Amino acid sequence: MKKKIVYWLGLAVVLSLLMAACSGTTPTQQTEEPMSAESVVAEQPADVEEEVPEEPATRKSTLKMATDFTLPDGNGNMVSLADELQENEQVVLVFYYGNTCTLCMAHLSEIENDRARYEEKGAQVIAIAVQDELGAGTSAQVSNAQFPILAGDKAVAEAYGVFESTSSGYDLSFGTSTPSVFVIDQDRNIVWSEITHIEGYGCGNERVPSQTILENLG
Repeated sequence: MKKKIVYWLGLAVVLSLLMAACSGTTPTQQTEEPMSAESVVAEQPADVEEEVPEEPATRKSTLKMATDFTLPDGNGNMVSLADELQENEQVVLVFYYGNTCTLCMAHLSEIENDRARYEEKGAQVIAIAVQDELGAGTSAQVSNAQFPILAGDKAVAEAYGVFESTSSGYDLSFGTSTPSVFVIDQDRNIVWSEITHIEGYGCGNERVPSQTILENLG
């Protein structure tokens, strides 16, 4: 009987010790969970789109000297660069597309509105497009310009580096002249220029403001 009592008492002690050990807190090591594919992608830096520089609205001509020309206006009167430079301190030479370009006509009208200011600076404005005399006359009527508007062929536009060939067109040379401005002094030096940047076909949407031209006159 004593042996049984001792046995059960010992067993009770062992069980109590085991329960006490189990009830205690032991530190557990935390393991990092593997990152999901979504979280890896989320942490990656977003691709930065490379900025493509825009083409400038205008560019300068590389020409140093102006090529002389003699061309008719809408009434058949011949106008030469050499004669205009003898009578004026400088010539503002404006190339444009033609009378069907509303933006070009508005540009010529803007210059006409400032014509007195050009004259005060000793400058004569001359406008040229690749067109016949009828086109030159129409341009003068539409724009109300009182300065010479001349009929030109592609040779003059090519000489100034502003001729653009086209597959078809109303003009005789199947091409146009890029809207441009050249300021020419009495020695035929090109002292300032702006050539409008045009992408693809069409008139574009940029012209050199008359105020900018005036600011660059000598």
